[in-house]
Amino acid sequence: MRLRTNLTLQLIMWGALLLTSAMVAQTGLVRLPADFVATNAVIEPVMLGLGYTEGPAIDAVGNLYFSEFGQPHKIWKVTPNGKAEVFRSDSHDSNGLAIDSKDRLVITQRGRIVRVEKDGRETVLAKDYDDLIPETNDLTLNTNGDLYFTNPVMGGLGRVFYLKSDGTLKVVLSGLKHPNGIKWVPEKSMLYLGVYADDKILKYEVQPDGSLVNPQLFAELARPDGMTMDVQAHLYVASHRDHTVKVYNSSGENLGQIVINARNVSNCAFGGPDNKTLYITGDGGVWRIGLKIAGRRYL
Repeated sequence: MRLRTNLTLQLIMWGALLLTSAMVAQTGLVRLPADFVATNAVIEPVMLGLGYTEGPAIDAVGNLYFSEFGQPHKIWKVTPNGKAEVFRSDSHDSNGLAIDSKDRLVITQRGRIVRVEKDGRETVLAKDYDDLIPETNDLTLNTNGDLYFTNPVMGGLGRVFYLKSDGTLKVVLSGLKHPNGIKWVPEKSMLYLGVYADDKILKYEVQPDGSLVNPQLFAELARPDGMTMDVQAHLYVASHRDHTVKVYNSSGENLGQIVINARNVSNCAFGGPDNKTLYITGDGGVWRIGLKIAGRRYL
């Protein structure tokens, strides 16, 4: 009887181990140095069964916001305890999201940039630029409210815009093959830009007037999309085609990657109570993984 019981327990344990392995295999794979992630860390789904998701942003109390492409587009809000609700259902094709220094959500939409005030009202920061911008994509902010956003122009040459907090708007880069993910590091007067169709990330110097000069090749990877950074200046970049988040040091050396079992990966952002949870968006859902290094707080 004891032998049978022990055998049964072993079979249950083996089954549980196989199930856990299968779940991890279905979710993804982590290939990062031990300094970045614990050996028992796993990729967890936040929400599944969605369309194409983008633009993760986490506010001061830990609410996660992200866009879902569809008819209509949606912006989801997921509370720290996991409650999910549609925050906005709109016809303006929301894409990139960011939280500003006053903990307000800023959104790139088709033909405009808007901010959601604390009372829920929307303030249009810029719109109808020059009738040549069918869409906006990603954005990155400074503490003073200034921001950059990308205009990819699918199949054509795109641009990067600089929008000051006083509403002044200007083109700072043009003639790029689908500029996409973008990350500003104001205290270092530096900006990273993913050029999607060229499979590369460029690094620029930011001038006092917001212009971008001295482009340098930072890294090459397949279809770079959204990006974020940790407190040690490592850059995390979504490789859309390889369905991974690749991690680079400040010299552009690839240190490893997080593989998501989805058709593609679009963006990533840090959040969680200690800002050590990396949230990842892509086709079909949103995922997260706990890391050892905290995300850099831009604002």
